[in-house]
Amino acid sequence: LYDEIIASSDAILEEKEVALNSKKALSALTEKEVLLELDVINLGYQDAFVHASEFGVEVTVISSDVSASKANDIILMTFNTFDSGYESVIVNFKTLDELQNS
Repeated sequence: LYDEIIASSDAILEEKEVALNSKKALSALTEKEVLLELDVINLGYQDAFVHASEFGVEVTVISSDVSASKANDIILMTFNTFDSGYESVIVNFKTLDELQNS
């Protein structure tokens, strides 16, 4: 959608600027999600999925080992990755079977 607005000959300069800024913000958010996923995987977990929205950040960790202290570590990593832009962070531990069956 943003690319269509940017490329459109009908869109005015202000619309193109808003679309370009929105595209940059989305790209930066996606980059932070991916970097946090890699950081969590580097803690020794099989996989991780990070989703940031206007409501907060949700981190799903693929592991059969559920640990409150590790969840705390991931929460701190999340706040460091996303600065102070989010007030809510949820960490869910799921096994691969639980993830496949949901």
